[in-house]
Amino acid sequence: MNLKIIKVILVLSIILTLVQGCSLCKKPIASKPPGPEVIKPSNDTLDLVKALHKNATNEALLKELDPILLSINRSKRQDLSSVLLALRLLSEQPNVVSALSHYYHGLDKQDFSKRILTVKVLGALRRNDSLPILRSIVLEPGNQEGESPKYQLGKRNYDDIVRSRAIRGITYLRTSEALKETIHVIKTHPSRAVRIEAIEAYMWNLGDSEAAAATLYRVAPEVLRRYITRPRFYRGMDPTEFDIRVQKWRTRWVTQADPDSPIRTDITPTPRVGASKVPGDTRNINRSTSGDEK
Repeated sequence: MNLKIIKVILVLSIILTLVQGCSLCKKPIASKPPGPEVIKPSNDTLDLVKALHKNATNEALLKELDPILLSINRSKRQDLSSVLLALRLLSEQPNVVSALSHYYHGLDKQDFSKRILTVKVLGALRRNDSLPILRSIVLEPGNQEGESPKYQLGKRNYDDIVRSRAIRGITYLRTSEALKETIHVIKTHPSRAVRIEAIEAYMWNLGDSEAAAATLYRVAPEVLRRYITRPRFYRGMDPTEFDIRVQKWRTRWVTQADPDSPIRTDITPTPRVGASKVPGDTRNINRSTSGDEK
């Protein structure tokens, strides 16, 4: 009897071992523990601006400017309509100019990308109370003495870009005071690049009219007068017509072996709007008069 029981126990042990071995051969089914729902933060400029309190304080705006400016900077051509609407809503914030001014002055001087973007937005808001801050930016000094010529050249170019964006913003106001300020810059600013930008901003904002050109011929230094009527290529313009204008312009003004190129407003990085002969469109946010950053 005892022998039979022992045999039964041995058989059961063998069966149990085989069953366990088969179960070990099977791959366990991987399962992830349940976690919190991941909510992707919105980077849509319009959503960010709409989330602001209607009369947000200066401090509240300062906290939100970084994501708003980042969203504007990352926007694509297809986002343009919503970005422009967001800028219009942002311009209705009573403290937005003050907040942008504080934000700009808090940036590192070497952070040219943020400085340029901030100035672009200030100009695009088209707020009359932005004139003092934009004027102060136009008059900011460039590179400092004592630096290597190579470094001075690079820094001076970036400083000129910042100041050029500021004079665009001033001229885009299209008020008599703003246009007087633009003319003052054309006559007196120490940077030739900024004075040229002021000329082109003045002409563009006044529809490249003959009256605007006549005004600038009276006030611009002789060495800068050729920029007053430098041809501008509008999207949809006949290329042949443009070439004829370029040839006439070069015949009249250009004497150097390597002349400045005519303006082409059809070659523009996103999210810029195509050029229009009507000066009322809102392409100022990222407009480049030559199609390339100066």
